[in-house]
Amino acid sequence: MERERHGQVGALAADRPLLTAIVIAFGLVALAIIGFNGRPAIGLAIADLGINAICALVVPTALSTIAPKSVKPRTAFALIATLLLIAGARSVPALISYDLSAFMPRASSVEIAGGLTIWFVLLRPLLGDAVGLSIAASVSAVLGALGAAGLILSGTDVSLVDMGALSSLSLSAGLVVGVSVAAEFSQQFARGGSTHQAAGAAAHLAAAPAAYATMIAAGLVIAGLVPGAEALEWNWRTVVYGAVGLMIATATTLFITAATLSLRPTSEKIAVVENHRRQNFRGWWRPIREVLPPRSAISISAILFIVTIVALFEASSALTLSKFVLVVAAALAAGIAFVSARTGLFVFIALFVNVVVINWFCELAGTVPLSLLAELCAIAAAGILYGQIALAWRDARSPRRKAHEAAEVAMIDGVYRYLVSAAFSVGAFLVSDVAGLWADGSDAARHLTLLAIFGLVVSAPLMTAISAAFGRE
Repeated sequence: MERERHGQVGALAADRPLLTAIVIAFGLVALAIIGFNGRPAIGLAIADLGINAICALVVPTALSTIAPKSVKPRTAFALIATLLLIAGARSVPALISYDLSAFMPRASSVEIAGGLTIWFVLLRPLLGDAVGLSIAASVSAVLGALGAAGLILSGTDVSLVDMGALSSLSLSAGLVVGVSVAAEFSQQFARGGSTHQAAGAAAHLAAAPAAYATMIAAGLVIAGLVPGAEALEWNWRTVVYGAVGLMIATATTLFITAATLSLRPTSEKIAVVENHRRQNFRGWWRPIREVLPPRSAISISAILFIVTIVALFEASSALTLSKFVLVVAAALAAGIAFVSARTGLFVFIALFVNVVVINWFCELAGTVPLSLLAELCAIAAAGILYGQIALAWRDARSPRRKAHEAAEVAMIDGVYRYLVSAAFSVGAFLVSDVAGLWADGSDAARHLTLLAIFGLVVSAPLMTAISAAFGRE
């Protein structure tokens, strides 16, 4: 009966959690060792990425679980924890012997951890337990990214730059899937499910986002094969290994996170925190809902389209063929993975508009253009993020709900994972630069930040307008 309730994926993750986690971990370690031995220079750089990612991404999740609940103590905790992290990053290395210094994270990784700590702790009323339940997700995402890198290295001859980009995207996608598992777990538990049932259902429901992320990865590499992207020097072998590598990264995070959550001691506190989160977000969203009826949403969407058309004519490189192919691939992936044409339409419009408009704004501001690989990775990561809100919107649609009501429910269920995942994804790209694996990681992180902010702003108007266009006033 349990297998029918949460499917084969959920059963595999929740019924045999220790066996599943151990087998996956040993397999990934072996895969990484095989790949790294074949390309030792790149392997050492990726190992350095793992060390710095553990510091930058795992430490903030651990600190968020012990943060106070009240506003002032929580704010003080975030600031003090960040200052201690920065002070430790500058003083501890001097106390470490040379032989152990190679295993120490870099100071910039600790600073990233401090920034994420502030973000996660201060926004806890809106984020709920999504961060605290994602500790296993952050660890397993690093492990999955290392395994994915080992597979790609063993089967292709990609350069260090390409490997850095693919590893960063694998880490980012794994984190997004892990956050989805944690968020679904808290929701299922709040609805009255047991720990085992909630973990199995969370793994089952997160399978679609994992498949979606894998298809976007394939779309990214395919976009590097079209005319105008010859500098990337990719081939169809890279497409296969890149997609399979990212599938390994997302599947690792999905199974290990769900397996860990099924063994986690739980209490009614999780349900209480989840209910408070929904109430807090609903209270924050209601004023926006009042000024965003379908007619207003359609007007805003029309303005967005006009600005996009202007940007297409004014910007010199607002939308190249490779970027358009990736946007289309993300839309098709959303439609297939989520079994919904409307979610595919939402992802296409949101990505298309934001890619064009942000490129135009950056050109007007006179910023240095990004490399093609950095921009494609940022777009792919943004597409994975947009999929979270798109999936929440698909589940929120109902004949009993009007367009703006469905958008409200989608924002309540999707935005908090979006905020956590966006922070993790930006951190993943930054860490790749800090570790010396991918020099363009910081540029990709900045571009992803803009895409994430714009995506969050346009989500509700687009969802409401699309629903209204399909007859849901």
